[in-house]
Amino acid sequence: AAGSNTFTLYTRTFAAGSVSLGPNDSGNTGYNMYTVAAVASGTALTPTPTSTGVPPTATPTTAAATATPTTGAPTATPTPGSGATQLSGLTVADSTNAASWSLQTNLQIGAVQYGDRGYTLSTLPAQLIGCAWIRSAMVSKAFTGNPLLSFAINQQATVYVAFDTRLTALPAWLDGTWTKSSLTIANNEVSGANSYVVYQKVFAAGTVTLGPNDNGSTSVNMYTVFVP
Repeated sequence: AAGSNTFTLYTRTFAAGSVSLGPNDSGNTGYNMYTVAAVASGTALTPTPTSTGVPPTATPTTAAATATPTTGAPTATPTPGSGATQLSGLTVADSTNAASWSLQTNLQIGAVQYGDRGYTLSTLPAQLIGCAWIRSAMVSKAFTGNPLLSFAINQQATVYVAFDTRLTALPAWLDGTWTKSSLTIANNEVSGANSYVVYQKVFAAGTVTLGPNDNGSTSVNMYTVFVP
């Protein structure tokens, strides 16, 4: 409605690495939630003309400077080039917890593994550093529908799924077309509940569907998906 649809922009420059932001208005529900946009340092913004009365949209030019981390800031491995697999079209059948799922890029040690938990990845094999991946919801481990999720890949790629090592039996959809790799990952959760074994399968470009974690068991962690 008129009068409740305008926003003031605040800006700040951050070094490469993690950015943390606080709440909207200390719990006040009388205002809209803020929105975040990020532009690489040095990027020029060119307004796009409009005749609708809506404020012009800023369009970044192709030249962008690379941000240099400050002393003490986490140093990330550069994002893979244009040959890296791109993920899109994530759909999660567990509608109750779907908002906690998200597509991610440039996987690094220290990344938050779950959308509803604070656990961070502490051990990653070199093959997965910098890859695209899916941040899942821990509570989706109780979902039993099949498929649980689907997403699209833009080229043929190997999909890696990391399962909690405490699983006594792998889910039925993880059939003979999947191969157990030699890769392992770990997070910073309590010792004994933080290690994962990785299975892999090559998919053609297009849609990839994956089933539930463990047919409804809630005693182990939800799996995580990686696509180099």
